[in-house]
Amino acid sequence: MVKAAAQMEPGDCPEVSAIQKATEETGKPWRECFPADHHSVRTTLNRKMGLSPFEVLFGCAPRLGPYFPQTLEMMAGNQVEHARQLSQALKKVDKSVSDSFFRSKQRPQDA
Repeated sequence: MVKAAAQMEPGDCPEVSAIQKATEETGKPWRECFPADHHSVRTTLNRKMGLSPFEVLFGCAPRLGPYFPQTLEMMAGNQVEHARQLSQALKKVDKSVSDSFFRSKQRPQDA
């Protein structure tokens, strides 16, 4: 029997389970755990459909960088710290790309 959204059992919601697990593991209040878990649940592929909830809603895959938001956000105590950590991570990526580009320019070209 299909249930309407308002009639769902509390245990049927993957976000509630994810937030409960995160609050138990980190000891942080649910409000701090929510953004990372919300992102994780919304971008996890459904095995049967092969699509994430994000893809169903927006028709395309979410844009993800080399760092998972939940990793950086759970490490940060607040938004300022999160921004600082993200900035440091992006500087490392930028340096790696720049170094790689510079090395490719130094290689002798085959004639």
